Amino acid sequence: MKNKAIVSLLCVVLAVCIGGCAKKPSALPQHSNPLDPLHAGYTGESALKWRYQTGSGVSSSPAIGADGTVYVGSSDSYLYAFNPAGTLKWRYLTETGAQVNSSPAIGFDGTVYVGSTAGYLYAINNNGTLKWRYKKL
Repeated sequence: MKNKAIVSLLCVVLAVCIGGCAKKPSALPQHSNPLDPLHAGYTGESALKWRYQTGSGVSSSPAIGADGTVYVGSSDSYLYAFNPAGTLKWRYLTETGAQVNSSPAIGFDGTVYVGSTAGYLYAINNNGTLKWRYKKL
């Protein structure tokens, strides 16, 4: 009986969300994309703008700077910086050759912070030079 009540409640919640959440709130700006009638930001078309082949896999999430620079770490021991158009701006090789699998973070001054699998935290200037590094004790 308890399981039926939970299933019924979930069905009611889903029905309310499907019926009420799918409608576009009137406060959203209007646009004329016929492929996106719910104005959800998805058109069903590919959104790939560019790609870049690193020397190994990428498992970190990218970080985007105020100027549009995209930063991402790779298992090939590099932190990459890409211009918004997808061209390589610079890449920084960790001195230890350790993988850069952590997601970068960007400071207010544009410094990029990223960790490596060797236990280092790197602070990289926005021109790709080392500001400092700290070894985890």
